[in-house]
Amino acid sequence: LPLMFNVVRGRTTMNIQMALVDENNVNLLGDYFDEIKIFESYIMVKKASKCGIYKKEDFSCILKCVYDNISIHEVGFMVSTNGLYGFYTFDGKNITEGCVWDKISVQRTGVIVEKEKLQGFFDYSGNKICDCEYRKVECYPKAIIAFKKQKRHVYDIV
Repeated sequence: LPLMFNVVRGRTTMNIQMALVDENNVNLLGDYFDEIKIFESYIMVKKASKCGIYKKEDFSCILKCVYDNISIHEVGFMVSTNGLYGFYTFDGKNITEGCVWDKISVQRTGVIVEKEKLQGFFDYSGNKICDCEYRKVECYPKAIIAFKKQKRHVYDIV
């Protein structure tokens, strides 16, 4: 995919911005960016230190350019903004009730979320399997075990 560069002159600086264009010089993403990275199925963009994601297949926006960081995982995108984390599926569905967690650990069957040193769990369909009220959550292929005080709670994962 060809890139087009655009020089944007400010009062005291000059910035070079990029656009993804087709053979007719049509801007496929509809905007200019400071950085464009092309992956196998996705395009990651950066503008004014914020990141976003587009589908490579049809150039549709999956995640708007509002996140401080985005990492691509086998099952979706982990995002962060202002030191807090969220997780989105590849089609852009937020499965963690927003970008509100202190920490997220990506597992095979879902994500362990952490807030104020307490943990909870969401599956990849966005179902909250257990609230963020446990001191530790462990993930296994068909269940998760959540520890609270001296008790252990087992939640089945279908």
